[in-house]
Amino acid sequence: MPQIKRTDSADKDFLSLVSSLDKDLAERDGKERDFYNRFNKLDKIKNVIVVYEGDIPAGCGAVKKYSDDKSQSACRKGWPLFSFQPW
Repeated sequence: MPQIKRTDSADKDFLSLVSSLDKDLAERDGKERDFYNRFNKLDKIKNVIVVYEGDIPAGCGAVKKYSDDKSQSACRKGWPLFSFQPW
């Protein structure tokens, strides 16, 4: 059964999964990647989850707060590791 860990953007497993996502997006987006990079900063995100299958970090997600107004938040990262992707 998958285990879920609540953490923040400094978590090493989260950073590893985000690195994997960034590499994949660089291949998919090509030259357009430079445009998207400015939106994908990790700036101290407080609300992060990492999902584990056994000891393996299998996926992650994060919600980033943009202002004190609760309507100003967005899902910033959501990523299953390649071996756990169903497609």
